[in-house]
Amino acid sequence: MREKLLDLIKDCPTAQSINSKIGHGKLNNKPIKDIVKESTQFLDSYNPTLSERFYYIYHNIHQVILCQTCQQSKPKFQSLSLGYYQYCSLKCSNNNINKKNKTINTNLERYNTENPMQYNEFKNKQVNTLLKNYNVTSPAKNNSILQKMQSTNLEKYNTKNIMQNVEIKNIIINNKLENEFNRIMKSIEYTPLFDISTYHGVVKQKYEFQCHVCNTIFSYDLNKGRRPKCPVCYPIHISNGEREIREFLLNYTNNIRVNTREVIPPYEIDLFLPDYNLAIEYNGLYYHSEIYSNCDKHYHSNKTLQCLKKKITLFHIFEDEWLKKQHIVKSMILNKINQNSNKIISNNCQIKQVSEIEKSKFLEDHSLEGDCAGDNYVGLYDQERLMSLIVLNKNIIRRFCNHVDYNINSFQLIEYIINELKIKNLIIYVDLRYGFGEIFKKNGFTYCGITEPKEYYLKHGLLERFEEDFIEGNDRIWNCGYVIYEYR
Repeated sequence: MREKLLDLIKDCPTAQSINSKIGHGKLNNKPIKDIVKESTQFLDSYNPTLSERFYYIYHNIHQVILCQTCQQSKPKFQSLSLGYYQYCSLKCSNNNINKKNKTINTNLERYNTENPMQYNEFKNKQVNTLLKNYNVTSPAKNNSILQKMQSTNLEKYNTKNIMQNVEIKNIIINNKLENEFNRIMKSIEYTPLFDISTYHGVVKQKYEFQCHVCNTIFSYDLNKGRRPKCPVCYPIHISNGEREIREFLLNYTNNIRVNTREVIPPYEIDLFLPDYNLAIEYNGLYYHSEIYSNCDKHYHSNKTLQCLKKKITLFHIFEDEWLKKQHIVKSMILNKINQNSNKIISNNCQIKQVSEIEKSKFLEDHSLEGDCAGDNYVGLYDQERLMSLIVLNKNIIRRFCNHVDYNINSFQLIEYIINELKIKNLIIYVDLRYGFGEIFKKNGFTYCGITEPKEYYLKHGLLERFEEDFIEGNDRIWNCGYVIYEYR
């Protein structure tokens, strides 16, 4: 059919005669214009002219011609001989990368600069012309020009300065943000967890993305042209310990946000599990110490307390704990995310006194703090197996430790100490690194306050903390303090 149509117009000398032929002529007793419309139905939504439709048939084009820049809108059709404009708008014309590069290359070739206004001869010529005509170096410095600009703005926008008009200002800002947002979206490889309605520019902002490879949710700073990189797939600044903890967590949940500042801005949290309101910080000893990294007395406790205000538990894991007592740390994490299915019914257990040797071994195997002295050791036994232990020193609980492999409600031991041992004003110090200890409040204890953070000392060359007197030259690291509860 196309060949027959082209054969009909081969003797038409002008575009006008072609238009007349296809508008009034017939082919096989059928109006040519109807044939043209049927052959270009993909253009119907654009309501094109008959001449425009025939342009597609003449050039054997079977899809809509789009703007060379945005590839979204159809440019304006000129005529059969001229065809289409290259761009749908002046904006797209100015933003076309090929046109920009051509302009830059021409300017470099002629003036040795990308922009003519960087060429001193042009700048001087502009200044001299302004001085000659208006006796100023800038148009806005001339009162008559400035007054004309202001009167025009008053007439159109009811304000002397266009940026003082809130509506215009918002339009300009929103257009700028939209263009910036669209440009960023075209260049990223990850799924953005935000849209244009929550995009507020790149300065002092971080946005969340999800990796399509490992499903990690992470925050990233897009300022100064930065492009997001998944911290798991590209672990440039992540320690081995932090990466190992995340890999362990992936066995139980995929909803993990890595190095996010969305929890307690502007501070960063290493790992956040929104499904459990649990945040985790992996504290490398030297990188979280006072002298080496300037992490002062309240560095860790401030983060913890800010999380508590949002009802989020922040679990601090020190480097030496992960290296030497990883099984205990994993057990504590599993209990916090309700993934420890090995439960012991405490009512079926017996309460006994625990020997010094058994106490020391149990604490080394099941407590992050390790062994400690006391004057009374009370244990909960499942048959002959010690499942939970309390170390008392007068009326103070120095350790309250459960077996790492089991989920145990061991408050039966507290009841035994109060009712059978007749100990009054029982006190426990809950390490804020693990949580606030709400379970004690639920079981009759009274909240008394929070202590100041406690320091540990670091010996050079050893990834370990020591609770000894300060030795000159040694660095130190601070915990978060303790929550004090008393049973009265």
